[in-house]
Amino acid sequence: MSHAYYDRKYGNTPPGTCVDLRYAAIRADLKLPTRAQHDAFEDALGAAKMYLVLEDMRERSVRLPRQRSDLPGAFSIA
Repeated sequence: MSHAYYDRKYGNTPPGTCVDLRYAAIRADLKLPTRAQHDAFEDALGAAKMYLVLEDMRERSVRLPRQRSDLPGAFSIA
C-alpha cells in the first residue's frame, strides 16, 4: 500500500520532503473510516479498501494534494 500511496501523493516531490507512510495516516488521507486496530481481518479489509481507492486514482491519473509546510526555513515561492 505504501508504494501506491507514495506514488499518488509524493511521486514528484523534491528531495527532503517529509513523508508519512503510516497505515493510519494513509487511511485518514484517503478518508476511509476507522476500523478496529490490530485485528488481522480488519487490517486486511482496510488495506483492500486502500488498494481499491489508490488503484482507481491511478487509473484516472488523480493525485492526492500535498499541504505545503509553514515551518520556518521551509522553501517557498512568493
